[in-house]
Amino acid sequence: EKVVWSTFGLPSFVEMAQEEYGGEGYDNEEPLGWEFSEGIVNPAYTGVIPDAIYDLSVDDSGQKDKGYMAVKASWLDEQWSLLESQPWFRGHMNRQQSVDELTGAPGGSFVVRVSSQPGRYAISVIQHGGNIEHMLILPSYAGADSTAPGKTQYRIGTYSKLCFNTVPKLVAYYIGHEYFGKHRLRGEVLPERQEGGYMLVAPN
Repeated sequence: EKVVWSTFGLPSFVEMAQEEYGGEGYDNEEPLGWEFSEGIVNPAYTGVIPDAIYDLSVDDSGQKDKGYMAVKASWLDEQWSLLESQPWFRGHMNRQQSVDELTGAPGGSFVVRVSSQPGRYAISVIQHGGNIEHMLILPSYAGADSTAPGKTQYRIGTYSKLCFNTVPKLVAYYIGHEYFGKHRLRGEVLPERQEGGYMLVAPN
């Protein structure tokens, strides 16, 4: 299904996908190796669109993918509390614990945990064949006029340019849309209780 962002002054998803997925995997990792074959995806996820395209000139860190670690610790604590309602969020689970939980799960199953790098998260996804991939979810400054909570947006890895106002919205997008050209996450996202986040609204 072709999702067009023309209403928002952005390129179509197909055009962005051709650019985004034409090279190597995120952070030079290999693709996940799992093809979605479960049939029709819930339209509540296919209707999710990115909130922005990553632009280094907007990031106030001055250093690509390094300096920006989101906002105050108290705000991060609040965001973690909100994430606790999501069935895939595991808080301060470590990498080995995520591997233990995902071992034997269906391809595309995943968990999100707080990264050891402040302000960041890590997503662990099981591949076809049982291998487990770990990727960072990186924060970036969304700009002074942004409606994103904490004026912070998120994307998967340094290779991705698609930014989302919240982590649940990012997850919902990749449940409903392919990444690496042919892969989707497998799971559920509960509607958020904050402005700019994921809401259970079917596309028009």
